[in-house]
Order: sequence, then structure tokens, then C-alpha cells
Amino acid sequence: RPESGTNRLTSSIHRSGLLSSCKNSNGRSTLLELAVDALKDDPKLDKLKGFVQDSGEGRWMIADALEKDVPVPTLTTALFTRFRSRQDQSFAGKMLAALRNAFGGHAVRR
Repeated sequence: RPESGTNRLTSSIHRSGLLSSCKNSNGRSTLLELAVDALKDDPKLDKLKGFVQDSGEGRWMIADALEKDVPVPTLTTALFTRFRSRQDQSFAGKMLAALRNAFGGHAVRR
């Protein structure tokens, strides 16, 4: 029986030593440190729902970009990823919710 995506990701994070290497690294990544903290507190992110709230700023920027014929593929993808998070309970959605909560104080659903 194939391993689930969540189990594969969690296993590879632990096998790769990502958590321990982040603690011992001279290089710094705020988001990576926040991800490590989220996983330390809840290794499978079972306490979180993968619902990622949007504040409306992304919608506003994309609407403005459309009016001005300016391509903003990264912003559009980020917004659509938030929308997709509302349709399933993926580990990726949970991690995104945890990071947005830790980095920007955005609300999460538990």
C-alpha cells in the first residue's frame, strides 16, 4: 500500500535531519525556523486545520494588476493556494496555515 503524502513528507523531514540541522545551522531562514517550531510542537500538525485565511490584500493587488495589465503570477498562485487550502485538509495546507500564523499572526482554525 503506498505511503500517504503526509507520511512521506514527515518521514523525509525526519530522515533528512532537517529539524536538527536547522538548530545547528549558521545560515538563518525565518520561515524555516517557524516551520521547525510548528513541527516541534505538533509533528503531524494534527491540531491545525489546513484552512488558510486571506486578508483581502492579495485580492486587491491582483485586481489592480489585472486593471493595469501587469502579470503577477506569484501573487496569483499564492492567493489560489489559500483558496485550495479550503477544499482539503492537506499537510501542506496545515504547514502554510502554521507559517502564516507564526509569521504574520494570521488566524488559524483548529
